[in-house]
Amino acid sequence: ARVDFVLDPGAGAEGYVTRSGEPLAGAVVFHFSPERRGVGTQSGSDGYYRLEGLPAGQVIIAASMTTEPGPTRMETRDLAAGTLERIDFDFPAAAASIEGYVTRDGE
Repeated sequence: ARVDFVLDPGAGAEGYVTRSGEPLAGAVVFHFSPERRGVGTQSGSDGYYRLEGLPAGQVIIAASMTTEPGPTRMETRDLAAGTLERIDFDFPAAAASIEGYVTRDGE
């Protein structure tokens, strides 16, 4: 008996995660789709990430910072089978903070 298998080549996404244009290491990049459980990775020291084995069709690719609480960036794309889509994410600069004490008449 002969058995034939047709393998789905899947799709992929790659790109850079930056913060004000500078590489952001350790950002979590993941995808959502109705067809398949999420696939995720972290950006390297140069901010580069690569996700493979994604389903062809519409997916949501998201990136979030792990170093501090902040926004998540999301992109919705239609991925074609056998392709690698370039998706870059850029986060804004960190907000400034100030520390100190409030006193009354120097006390």
